[in-house]
Amino acid sequence: MKKSIFIGLVAIVPAMAFAQMDNVVEVENNYRPVVKDANKINSLPDIEQQEVSHYNVNYTTAAIPTTNYVFQPMWAAKNEQLIRSDKKGFATGAYGIDNNVLGRVAYGLDLSANDELNLEFYTRGRNSEVDHIMGNRKWDNRFFSTRVKAGYEHRFDNDATLNIDGGYGADVFNYQTQAIPAGKTDKQHNDLMDFSVELTPYSFGKFGLGAAAGISSFKQKHATNFTEGVSETLINVTLTPEYQINDNAKIDIDLEYCHTGYNIDDAIGKLEGYDAFDATPHFYWANDQIDLMAGVYVSDALKVAPDVEVVYHTGSWLDLYAQAKGGETWNSFRRFSAMTPYWILRDTRQEIDDQFDQLRARGGVRMKPFEGFYADLSAGYDITENRAEIADFEMSPTQTYVYAPILFADGTHFYANANLRYNYRNKVMAGLDATYHKWSTDFEANMPGVNTTNWDKIVWRPEIELDCNIMVKPIEQLTIGADFLFESYAKKTNRYERLNTVNLGATISYTFPFRLTLYAKGDNLLNQKYDQYVMYRTPGINFLAGAAITF
Repeated sequence: MKKSIFIGLVAIVPAMAFAQMDNVVEVENNYRPVVKDANKINSLPDIEQQEVSHYNVNYTTAAIPTTNYVFQPMWAAKNEQLIRSDKKGFATGAYGIDNNVLGRVAYGLDLSANDELNLEFYTRGRNSEVDHIMGNRKWDNRFFSTRVKAGYEHRFDNDATLNIDGGYGADVFNYQTQAIPAGKTDKQHNDLMDFSVELTPYSFGKFGLGAAAGISSFKQKHATNFTEGVSETLINVTLTPEYQINDNAKIDIDLEYCHTGYNIDDAIGKLEGYDAFDATPHFYWANDQIDLMAGVYVSDALKVAPDVEVVYHTGSWLDLYAQAKGGETWNSFRRFSAMTPYWILRDTRQEIDDQFDQLRARGGVRMKPFEGFYADLSAGYDITENRAEIADFEMSPTQTYVYAPILFADGTHFYANANLRYNYRNKVMAGLDATYHKWSTDFEANMPGVNTTNWDKIVWRPEIELDCNIMVKPIEQLTIGADFLFESYAKKTNRYERLNTVNLGATISYTFPFRLTLYAKGDNLLNQKYDQYVMYRTPGINFLAGAAITF
């Protein structure tokens, strides 16, 4: 499993296209966000594996939902489809209650038959009153995000591609205050920058070579009660030589170098940067019935994990699959910000170790038994070291603002998932994604000398997740949708109690012949109280209306 420096760059375009841009991301899955919206149901997939958010469960729930919503035709959801269509541009803008604003502009330029330039700008934000964590007052919550991205692609004659991408992002927000605001500022400003170059496998007869290099940075501008400054730089270089043995078999090896550097003045001490190297050789074999990938991950610290996956095609409509994977993932500042932008470090170590997954096992069945219906049923088990967790420490009078402490723990995770989709002639489309989780968390190995009894009760991970949606097109131009999200959390005695998420939303849009679409979305229509992030409440009922056009 690679750490992948291209997290920011990958996120900027597809993530913005789906408009789930509030740092709700799955780190292992290349920081691609999980889309939870009725209007995001696309056509049924082929029988292929669906990713399950297994050990890196999002800590945030559809944050600022209406602000995240950007209507667009389904073909514009991916930049490649946007660029290769007869229309090269897409733009949208909207405004709603709670001062919700959003805008997106994307344009693709064909420089030649094999060269493309892709440009994109996205912004969203709000400035509104929400419930305070203490429950006895409101507070002014501000959160604005901006992303800018440019990408160049060159396609070679042998299907290899050269991609050069660069991006910049900024998040500006404020912290929730406790009783007496004092000391550090309540403002925060995060800057994120990325640059990468990637060559997909270039073939030389039976030999091939892929390579990538990138640099990513994260900087927090304002001090908190625990840090005077936070800055992190990540450098990643990968090289993948491969050899095609015959029509059915291939071998390759992923070689990866990673560097992490910090510039941080912390109340606990100064963090030290580090370098890491890992290698993952693979053997691939496939025929009409079986697809096999067998590999092993080995780090420079001699940590070993499997990288194995097998799929058995029983027929045209049913696949059985199993996998056993593992490896290291960066515990980076950007990752913590993805869990919650209100994070702070609460650890005594001088170096942040990577998360190591000894095992991520999953098995299941996916099927398309009849036209329009798709199902993926699976279960899995993870064993993880040094997993980043958000804690709910009791608030201290010395802590002026409400921060979300990051701690590290070992743990296991069992889950069972059902992903169902149905499409009736593109007139009625529905989806259901349900997951049951069972977690165990052990802080003892990561907090030497500290009594960690019952610390498993300070972390926040869901027990049940249910996401369902439906979209109806009574006529071609009109789309009506509804979505429902439920997440349950364990009850905790004498701790902060996170309320279950109960969120009902609805959408409506109408597209005119000249490709102008008017749309509106409502969210939290039941006016429920739950956390947007841990210890940060979501708004009540909110609406957004806007227009989108392709050109």
